Amino acid sequence: MMGQNLKDLDIEICPDKLHLCPGTAECCKKDDGKWDCCPKAAVPIAGDCCNQLGFIWTCCTSLVPKCHWWGCWWT
Repeated sequence: MMGQNLKDLDIEICPDKLHLCPGTAECCKKDDGKWDCCPKAAVPIAGDCCNQLGFIWTCCTSLVPKCHWWGCWWT
């Protein structure tokens, strides 16, 4: 474990430099402007991290899990 860097451990550093996301999640900016981890869509209850209309970051939910350019949708 000593001497390994975060990328080797499949950990992503969010742009705010405060949040670390595991390989099962990705950094995503919430509606309130704060960064957090969104579980990746491979997890059954999760959705994509979505950049809606090119400037709004949000986590899609299990009800509308897929991200498109306009936002979260079913497929």
